[in-house]
Amino acid sequence: MHGAVAVVVCLLVSVCLGAVPGHTYLSLTGELSTMRVTFITDAAPTTAASVTYGTGGVNQDVAIASADVHVFKRNASSTQYVTTATLGPLKPGQTYTYQVRLEKANSTWGEQYTFVAPQTGPVPITFGIYGDLGGYGAVLTSNSTRGLKAFSAAHKLDLIMHNGDLAYNLGSRDGLVGEEFMAAIKPVSTRVPYMVIPGNHEYMNDGLSHEYYLNFFNGQVGLGAAAKSTNPLLWYSFDIGCTHVVAFDTETVCEDHTKIPTQLAWLEQDLANARTKNPEGWIVVLGHRQIYDGHLSPMHSLLMRFGMECTNPETFSTCNPLKPCTSSTQKGCGFALEPLLFKYKVDIVWVGHVHEYTRHFPIGPDAIFETQAKDMYVNPKYPVHVISGAAGTQSSPEEEHVATLVGDASPVAFTSGAKYSFSVMTVHNYTHIEVHQVDPTEAEPLDVWWVVKNKNLPPWNKTDTFSLTKTTATVCDQ
Repeated sequence: MHGAVAVVVCLLVSVCLGAVPGHTYLSLTGELSTMRVTFITDAAPTTAASVTYGTGGVNQDVAIASADVHVFKRNASSTQYVTTATLGPLKPGQTYTYQVRLEKANSTWGEQYTFVAPQTGPVPITFGIYGDLGGYGAVLTSNSTRGLKAFSAAHKLDLIMHNGDLAYNLGSRDGLVGEEFMAAIKPVSTRVPYMVIPGNHEYMNDGLSHEYYLNFFNGQVGLGAAAKSTNPLLWYSFDIGCTHVVAFDTETVCEDHTKIPTQLAWLEQDLANARTKNPEGWIVVLGHRQIYDGHLSPMHSLLMRFGMECTNPETFSTCNPLKPCTSSTQKGCGFALEPLLFKYKVDIVWVGHVHEYTRHFPIGPDAIFETQAKDMYVNPKYPVHVISGAAGTQSSPEEEHVATLVGDASPVAFTSGAKYSFSVMTVHNYTHIEVHQVDPTEAEPLDVWWVVKNKNLPPWNKTDTFSLTKTTATVCDQ
């Protein structure tokens, strides 16, 4: 057993932790027989911290997982400790009670929590999916937050995928917003794995929010070995039920161009391995920014979609699409996401960033979308793109719109605008996915739709060439 610990700061507010373990969350490790538990304190333990867990309560059928320490020194006077331990081996489908402990002169115990160990094999799995939960305080009061708590308490979710813009911003108000966010998600994150990827707001506050992101969610590093990811806090994958889940950082285009070749090379190898391992399995990809529906940061969308050559890389003006790169040393090419989605037959792409819920018809090369029934996609040839960014931050009126593709007609099947809501995706088996868009204040879902695969589809073999009207815009200002 092993884990990890990190350091943060006592802010002298209601979320100040002292020596009491708090901000607890679960995360997957890539092995369904284990689970990672992470908790944060403002005071360092004098000896080893641990997590006690068992199937009959913390005092029955007990095992103890030891924890390692990773220190986040925020500045010269403030330090917190984020402790991570790995629990296992676990019995599939079994309910476990766990409790964290700092072994000081008198042991300091955290609260008791429960979780259900993941089932193995091709079993139904239900995901909670959303981006942009934070919203300048809205995260603490939004209907989505209350609904997610209720769903988790009723065991209606197996895990959460939060695809960016966790809070606005983790490093704001000297880190108080990040502390409030961790406290707000605790009723959910202590019951089911809470998996995250960064959005643009995780790179704000002169990098401080990114430091908070990397350290608060240090527990997710356990995915690195299983996913063969060199940077599992930014890109990773895992298998659960009938689904291969892939998460990646869309912000590399703006924040660190040097990471683009590494991430795209990893992504292609990961998708290729997944398709080789399970040719008919579901592949679901998650990122923060959209590659279609470019009314918000449109140039960023084009850079991700095609890879671009820009005459002025400082402002990303006068840019043209390039053929996709096939190696990290190739010249005159672009590192592009769209061809990979087609080549490896990705089924659904989930994003946030735009503060609304919008579902598209399956979108193919040259932005041509398939004609399908509005709420039942049968054997789609191309990925379904879904924007689920309405969890906590409502759009301002000028951002509300009927979504459109960049330079093309709208392939929107459904949009609910900026009402608070989150997505619930159930992968029933290898042939059926069911999705509900949930507004907890409504008796019925805002949207219900299915994806059905019941026959083999031919491989995608379109030549990697694209056409696009020249575009002049800026990328990273939204």
